[in-house]
Amino acid sequence: TTDSPVENTLRTGPPSAVKNLGGGVNKTYKGVIGGMKAIIKPISGLASQRMREHIRAGADTEHELAAQIINDAMGRPVDMPVVAHRDFGDLEGPDGPIGDAFVSEFKPGENLGNTGGKWDTNDEDTANIGLLDSIIGNQDRHGHNALVVNDDHIIAIDHGLAFPEEN
Repeated sequence: TTDSPVENTLRTGPPSAVKNLGGGVNKTYKGVIGGMKAIIKPISGLASQRMREHIRAGADTEHELAAQIINDAMGRPVDMPVVAHRDFGDLEGPDGPIGDAFVSEFKPGENLGNTGGKWDTNDEDTANIGLLDSIIGNQDRHGHNALVVNDDHIIAIDHGLAFPEEN
């Protein structure tokens, strides 16, 4: 992990304003942690069945953390949210106690899937995302797992369906 101020805030900051985000396969909340907007995915809300062959069900948190470590080792060529693992204990979410969860910083941007697929917005970003996805075996890169900022920058989100058990 990066052990950055953002990561430390995600791990230890006081949570508030937790609400359903909606969409996607996994239970996902948006909230505020230590004054910072964040995405929260309770481990108990992860899909219990395999979404892709050779990807272990429920391992999303491990995969998100591992993708961050590899991106860091590469010199952070891909802009992606800082992620952390956290136990919220009995803190109530919209659907009951949140408990053990994956948290990530909220990155503003327009969902690439809603832009008509502007993957050519930034060739360097696209190439770097493709390289990282190839290294980690990401099987879920599509327009709804990328954000466009200011029509010229792409942020990669959601690396949960990576690191296949076999290739």
